Amino acid sequence: MYLVAATLRPETMYGQTNCWVQPEMKYVACELANGDVFISTRRAALNMSYQGFTKTDGKVDVLVELVGQVSCFTRGD
Repeated sequence: MYLVAATLRPETMYGQTNCWVQPEMKYVACELANGDVFISTRRAALNMSYQGFTKTDGKVDVLVELVGQVSCFTRGD
C-alpha cells in the first residue's frame, strides 16, 4: 500500500521528505494492474488510470474510500 503524491512535476518532488494529508478531503485506495494499492484522491487515481497504472484505461478499481482525518496507517485495536 502506497500513499502517492498527485503531481506530474518532478520539481515539486525533489528532496521530498513529508507528505501532507488534507483532514476533510476524501481519498480512495485503488488496486493497480500489478496488484499494488495506491491511496490518492479519486481524481488523481482516474488520471493515473490513463497512464497504464490500472487494468483498463479510464477505470479505477476502488477498494475503499477514506477521509484524511481517519488514519489508515495505524491499527485500531
